[in-house]
Amino acid sequence: MVETKFMQTARYYVPEVKKTRDVSQASDVYSFGILLLELLTRKSPVHVPGGPKAVDLVKLVTSAKSKERAAKVFDTELFKYPTIREQAVIMLQIGLTCVAKLIKKRPKMSEAVRMLEDINKMNRGIRMNQHVPLEREFVFFEFANPRFEFEDLLSASAEFLGNGTFGTSYKAGLENGNTVVVKRLKDVIVTFEDFQQHMNIIGKLRHENVAELKAYYYSTDEKLLVCDYYNQRSLSGLLHGM
Repeated sequence: MVETKFMQTARYYVPEVKKTRDVSQASDVYSFGILLLELLTRKSPVHVPGGPKAVDLVKLVTSAKSKERAAKVFDTELFKYPTIREQAVIMLQIGLTCVAKLIKKRPKMSEAVRMLEDINKMNRGIRMNQHVPLEREFVFFEFANPRFEFEDLLSASAEFLGNGTFGTSYKAGLENGNTVVVKRLKDVIVTFEDFQQHMNIIGKLRHENVAELKAYYYSTDEKLLVCDYYNQRSLSGLLHGM
């Protein structure tokens, strides 16, 4: 990046460009590396009026020698999920390679892109290995009590409650005497990890007017939500708004 009168707040420069003003593919690779570091750390190398202070991303990341300090440079949102965490660490190494001070140590842009594509291929491979054998998954939240088997749900007496934007709701009477509401979702095509992440967020919701999610079921063809049944006329409407 070359500082001009229109860009007085820039906080990073390609080393050789600052000296010679000679822009090349190597300088483009350096800038690409800065972009990767910015995405991974959520810190800006450029100060925008009204925004946070500019950060020397190369100095920040390279100074984090230990694993503990290295973990702190990442955007905390990225580390909530194990698969993303692993990819982020690899991407950080690619970013550092791109911002190498010596030009000969930087990869070509095509090589950097290929390394990122390899991460995507690796991720797809992990997902395939995880999900080919997975035919179905019936998951209860920790607070849910009492619990039951999915087969109990299949054999329960069912009463139609209504159709909503996200699917159809049924009242199910289990053999153990408990009554639950089952919402059959429609047009939901996601991986198990993505579905699980959304369910974990929804499962944490607590409000007097919203039925708490008790369990969920995932398969390739079917996604179900399960919550306790409350004998209130507004229940159906509340469920349709989930």
